[in-house]
Amino acid sequence: MDFEDPARSLLAIAIVSAVFAFALPARADLTLVLGHPDGGGPSHQVHVKEGRVAVVNAFDKRVLVFDGADNSAVVVDHARKEVTGLSREALEKLVVSMVETRRQYLADLEKRLDELPKDEREKLRGVMDFLHLTTEPRGSVMPAQLRFEGTGDLVDRFGEPAERARVFREEQPWGTALLGDWAKYGISESDHAALMSVQAFFDEISRGMPSELRAQFGQVGLVAPDGRLLLEIRQDERLIEKNGEGEGAAEGEEPFRLEVMAMDGKPVESGWFEVPEDFTRMSLFAVPKPGSPAGAEADGILEK
Repeated sequence: MDFEDPARSLLAIAIVSAVFAFALPARADLTLVLGHPDGGGPSHQVHVKEGRVAVVNAFDKRVLVFDGADNSAVVVDHARKEVTGLSREALEKLVVSMVETRRQYLADLEKRLDELPKDEREKLRGVMDFLHLTTEPRGSVMPAQLRFEGTGDLVDRFGEPAERARVFREEQPWGTALLGDWAKYGISESDHAALMSVQAFFDEISRGMPSELRAQFGQVGLVAPDGRLLLEIRQDERLIEKNGEGEGAAEGEEPFRLEVMAMDGKPVESGWFEVPEDFTRMSLFAVPKPGSPAGAEADGILEK
């Protein structure tokens, strides 16, 4: 039997390793396109560059800019030429004001119910039930509230294997997900760290929010708790009633679904992360006083 020269074998391994390393270089920048392929197409683009993340709303000209260097975030509204800073303290004050406004409004509606004809009373009750639901800190889901359990079932996504996972909310079945290893997609450590940072930031500042306001930041995020990319997540319609979230999905309403529709590592323009100096600085404290109808102004501050 012939044996290979050990030096030649090591050289061959080194060459093969180098070829594969250069075949999938770490991306200098990253762009993710998120949406629902069967329900309206792309909803957001996520740009990552040098520790900064820009989340671009596909339906208007607003961009949420996060800077991992100082853990800060702002919403840049290019249509209105306005900039609104986000912080846990500011959002807590906003939530308190909004919730109190809603509760007072609902109390006023309760007093009016007995004065209305039966058909109008039933319609108003439906509106009140919706306001009650969206006023309480429940409803929308962020990854910190979810537990992902891998199944070992692998499927191809963007040319790399991704694992199917069962998703649990408070230990109750909620849906399914598709998780991918960020390194296999050529994502750099710095870009992955930026995604983890922005996820942690919004998990923190949105904790305890009413579902309607919390949904402004997206029901789920970009990464799972173990750091893998959330390439797809779906709520199981059959489990909505079992989880105490109502009697199934409302007519015409689809269970939540979000997935990464496209991914590339092309250079991202720095302009996505810039805040124009001439834009008006806005405050989250511009909320209606208690007693105003349904807190509509507060709801519109971060409206998508």
